[in-house]
Amino acid sequence: MKRLIARAYSAAYQATGSKTLSFAVALCYVSALNLVIIYGSGILLQGLLPISFVLQLFTFPYIFAVIPAMLLLNYIIAPSDGFIAQEKKKRMDNSPIILYTAISAVLLTYTLCCDKLF
Repeated sequence: MKRLIARAYSAAYQATGSKTLSFAVALCYVSALNLVIIYGSGILLQGLLPISFVLQLFTFPYIFAVIPAMLLLNYIIAPSDGFIAQEKKKRMDNSPIILYTAISAVLLTYTLCCDKLF
């Protein structure tokens, strides 16, 4: 996850040029993707495992606690400035970001349109 946040930071830094804004954008982006992955996995595993607790966390009053918790968890996991500097020196490879985004998009599409597809 550290490398994913670092690569998202590098991509955001190339677009904005601001360190603080780039870190905030990368943190929010990876947190949103993690939430989509967790929710989509919960929907997919609903019949196989007792996942109803995880799905209840994504309902109205609880989601306001889950989002800050995910942001805090990703902030704790986030790489240090030294690690980001090392990653910026390496050749920029956006394939992990693109792959993680594509997986999240497929899961999000499935969760929104599963009744229409199947």
